Amino acid sequence: VTGVQTCALPICKFGELSKRFRGFRLEIVVTPGSKLDLDAILQMGGLHFEKCEIEIGEIEGFLDYVRSLDVLIIRCFDERSELVFVDVSILMPKYDQIYGSFCQWNESYRNRSPGIYACLAVCEWGRNNGFRYYNLGPVGDYAYKDLFVTDFQPIYRSEEHTSELQSHSDLVCRLLLEKK
Repeated sequence: VTGVQTCALPICKFGELSKRFRGFRLEIVVTPGSKLDLDAILQMGGLHFEKCEIEIGEIEGFLDYVRSLDVLIIRCFDERSELVFVDVSILMPKYDQIYGSFCQWNESYRNRSPGIYACLAVCEWGRNNGFRYYNLGPVGDYAYKDLFVTDFQPIYRSEEHTSELQSHSDLVCRLLLEKK
């Protein structure tokens, strides 16, 4: 009973998010990291990088890292085809893991929690495409990450897992293979 009460908030939140984004369209592309360049990454995340004070050298390091990997790019559009968010994640099949890199969203949609919905979209894609883990990065930097640590639906629970991209303080969620 305690577990049900603990997990009621995430289940409710995910349902609420799905309603907020009903009628919106996701465009999902997997592209080889070697096909990405600085201009493409800046177009997808330039405002995010500026806001977070991420320098060009760090972005170039990201590009160097993903050259031999595939990258998942999810774009969300509203009913008028206005861009709501772009989420970029690294696919790491060796670790059965998706590593969330960055998400840039249109500030006009801030009240709909586009960053959380982007995480949900990535995890659903991962679950449907055979990945078991979604690495959300350092624990404690954003409170929304607590929503993704659950033993209940829709898709994740926390689990110890290591990779070359994460430290021991990172939060990694196992994508449950069961469909909703």
